[in-house]
Amino acid sequence: GALVHAMLLLLRAQPSLLPSALGAMLQQWPQPQEGNSSKEVLLLHELERLLEVAEPASHGRLSLLLAPLLCRSAASDNSRVAERALSLFSSEAARRVLLADSRGAMPMLMQALLRGGCPHWNATVNKMTHEVLLLMRERDSAAFAAAAEHCFGGG
Repeated sequence: GALVHAMLLLLRAQPSLLPSALGAMLQQWPQPQEGNSSKEVLLLHELERLLEVAEPASHGRLSLLLAPLLCRSAASDNSRVAERALSLFSSEAARRVLLADSRGAMPMLMQALLRGGCPHWNATVNKMTHEVLLLMRERDSAAFAAAAEHCFGGG
């Protein structure tokens, strides 16, 4: 808590440091085989707080930087990790960043959310996944349609 608060104070003063701070944070992220879901949930919470200070000019770059991690977390078989990743989209600040690059990040995210057509074992994760897909469609319906076509192998 105190470290994130200190980082937030620094990043509010110098928001241009956010991409570097997030890059360092991503390097410390536990790998799925480590089975450290508590740490992943905590880091996802801290990530949400850090995204509050993102400058609009960096949203697209940050969206692509975070997409692989977000995809892995949202598609996790661990329901706590998946729920926390999906809950990022309930934050307006995080949503602005995560959906900023609709053409680049949206296809990756959609593929992770759809899980190859196999629903998550947890009903809450499935409901949250549906809500995120709706948000993605509202954000950019053309990019959403292109991503769906990519996922389902059309045209």
